[in-house]
Amino acid sequence: MLLTYVAIPAILMAIGSIIAWFKQPGPKLTSMVQHFAAGVVIAAVAVELVPKIIRHPNQLLVASGFAIGIAVMFLTDWAADKMGERSASKSRLPLGMILAVAVDVFIDGLLIGVAFLASKQSGIIIAFALTLEVFFLGISTTASMSKAQVSKQLGIIIMIVIAALIPAGALLGFSVASQLSNAMHMAILAFGTAALLYLVTEELLTEAHEVPETRMATLSFFIGFLIILLLP
Repeated sequence: MLLTYVAIPAILMAIGSIIAWFKQPGPKLTSMVQHFAAGVVIAAVAVELVPKIIRHPNQLLVASGFAIGIAVMFLTDWAADKMGERSASKSRLPLGMILAVAVDVFIDGLLIGVAFLASKQSGIIIAFALTLEVFFLGISTTASMSKAQVSKQLGIIIMIVIAALIPAGALLGFSVASQLSNAMHMAILAFGTAALLYLVTEELLTEAHEVPETRMATLSFFIGFLIILLLP
């Protein structure tokens, strides 16, 4: 069952990246759907992850997992920037951006795996929420590679490999977390929560706001949030 649900975001990320090589959606539509995806992800975190985390008695362990998640995302961004600076003069391939996206989707997969271990419903909702996020992450990454004049064939191969990191992360998260205590499950969930919130606020919404804000785009965020709230 886990493989079925993690295959969906992986496949859609690959499809989104392939489509983007031939036809990219307009900026207003992209912004609107990115707002929607952000609403879905934040609601999924609020409904499925946060309640489990705050109820755990070992709040120090939870806080440590959350702090490590933040640190990993900052470190990834720093490493991506450094790698981007070094590769800019040597290669057209945006290695820094590729590294950052690869780490992002691997952590997404890891979180799906641990969420499934917590409960089937949590795993399904988190997988659904991240499907939208990685779909547009694939589109935006492809757009960046296209601007850097990366060949279409190489770009598609890179995105397929990156998409494969989602099920890889999910299987690793599920198999490793199943051998750990419940307290460590919560620490990993807190880690993933921090990483997800970072991705939404620093990447998804930041990119969505690169075009002029519209009421429909803002409304899309709340529609996405409401959909998760209304799920049984």
